[in-house]
Amino acid sequence: MTSESAEPSKAQEEPSHPKTQENASSHQSSEESNVSVQRLLALAKPEWKTLLVGFFFLIIASGVSLLYPQAIRVIIDSTLKTTKDVTRINQAALAMLAIFLVQGFTGAMRYYLFTVAGERIVARLRQSLYQKIILQEVAFFDERRTGELTNRLASDTTVLQNTVSV
Repeated sequence: MTSESAEPSKAQEEPSHPKTQENASSHQSSEESNVSVQRLLALAKPEWKTLLVGFFFLIIASGVSLLYPQAIRVIIDSTLKTTKDVTRINQAALAMLAIFLVQGFTGAMRYYLFTVAGERIVARLRQSLYQKIILQEVAFFDERRTGELTNRLASDTTVLQNTVSV
């Protein structure tokens, strides 16, 4: 028997499982992501009614935007016919105007409601962070510069605000 066959190879001794390591790291980041989402949802909980109405207007605006092509189809079909149906073209044009007005209103309401909810969520987060910073020991402030803390308080919450707002 040769020495090569008597000794198991390194690959056999130490099974490397890059997939297992990859799955573990993705599982860990998935858990961290879930915790972050849960914290964000906890901050957003008082705004659930505002967000619900905002989603309602979002759905209406999206549905109404699908009506534009139908009105344009009617106008094109009526124009291409040998007998032009002016009444039908006028009705389609009025329908497009109504669609535009409804979509503008619902879009504005969606924007307003999501922005208000986002501002309130971020204000709640800033207040919570401020309270946590104030309760820190003096050594915490010795280790960190004031500018670093205020910058983190302002910029990180602004990033979150851009995420939760429209």
